Amino acid sequence: MTETAAPNTSAVGGAAPGHAYRRHALGLAMTTFAVVVMSFDALLLRLIDGDVWSVAVWRGLLAGSTLWLALMVWRGPTGAVRAIAGLGFVGIAAACIYGVGVVSFVSGLAATSVATILVIMAATPLFSALAAALLFANWAPRRTWIAMVFGFIGVWIAVSGPASESNITGVATCLLSALSLGTYLAVLQHVTRLDTLATTGLGNLLCGSLALFFGDPLSFDATQMGYMLLLGLVVLPLSFGLFTLGPRYISGAETGLVLLLETVLGPFWVWLVLSDRPEPTAVLGGAVVVTTLAVNAVLGLRAARRPVERVDGAL
Repeated sequence: MTETAAPNTSAVGGAAPGHAYRRHALGLAMTTFAVVVMSFDALLLRLIDGDVWSVAVWRGLLAGSTLWLALMVWRGPTGAVRAIAGLGFVGIAAACIYGVGVVSFVSGLAATSVATILVIMAATPLFSALAAALLFANWAPRRTWIAMVFGFIGVWIAVSGPASESNITGVATCLLSALSLGTYLAVLQHVTRLDTLATTGLGNLLCGSLALFFGDPLSFDATQMGYMLLLGLVVLPLSFGLFTLGPRYISGAETGLVLLLETVLGPFWVWLVLSDRPEPTAVLGGAVVVTTLAVNAVLGLRAARRPVERVDGAL
């Protein structure tokens, strides 16, 4: 996900405006479609309604296998083996962190409302900026730190409702998921040699393999398995595959704006299908988080465009 600055460099380098526009439009379309597909994750998990570890088995093994198969198609067998073998200790550690985030997400979703967990997950970019500062001494701009304060206030509002207060464990696992996935994204951004498909595929496979010791993957009926196959073979690989490609052609700020769609669409699908209305505190907290991230992303987009405008003016 470190390639998000590619469109700006190509524009400065003198690429044809029409070609740059098509690349940007393609990247925006792929990223948007990826997030829309990703927004069905919470609904499908609710429809499956299974034991956390049993769900994690199928979710991890199906998604991991599909991602590695896509890696083989994309890079060829030799290139895929080279990418997996080249992960090293950092790659394996990152995959384990990702696995913790996945299990925590499934566990949190089973214990608290969809709106609450997606508000918390929307703060993942803020956790990622914090991890980048602590692990790689890459300090974000002042506006991002201000956004963190308001974002965490929004999360606090979202989890302050009666249902969340009665289920501290669910809220804690959601926070652990956001922290884990934010750390994982920070590692991918700063250790550029890691292949995202290989790393994420490994994280899913490790998660599914570990869950085998605690879950019962044969406990699901035909309907549940249908939802599980849709999730593990279509929703997760397709959304992540497109999300890996799309942000190469748009800026990081635009990616952050598109990601806000999941915070809105996820609870909407659950309400539409299951009539699960979000708590007022989750709606208010979500509004604070979404507004904060949107303002931060717009400011980041404006800041990223200023150097390009100055170069164009000089030409």
